[in-house]
Amino acid sequence: MPGRAPTPRSGAAGGFGVAGPRSEEFAYGFHEATEAGLGGRYWATRTQDRHRLAELDADIDGRPYETADPAWLMGKGLSAAALKDPELLRVRVAMAAVLTTAREAFADEALRGRVLAAGGGRGKPVRSRSPVSV
Repeated sequence: MPGRAPTPRSGAAGGFGVAGPRSEEFAYGFHEATEAGLGGRYWATRTQDRHRLAELDADIDGRPYETADPAWLMGKGLSAAALKDPELLRVRVAMAAVLTTAREAFADEALRGRVLAAGGGRGKPVRSRSPVSV
């Protein structure tokens, strides 16, 4: 029929969207493997995203973003310290490229010390905003 999209066929060549006796087993196995391999990175990224959105909301409201999460504070400190230290810049880029996690990077006590010495753990100053008049 003209204009009709081809549909997959089940059988020897297999097909997609066809449930078989082992489909559920495969799906659960895939989920477990994905969670084991990427779960930590997913949850860390999700947490950082939530912090960043809250930071933006605070900035819009003209107030500082305050949190007690040491991972967020150390990450902000690393970003600031990376502007002055090439080794810390490499660590920051590796984290941004998801080649390493904050947990892996900050496992190095010397690195933690360098970030803290460079002012890590302090939030950014809030810019004052004058009201916009129309």
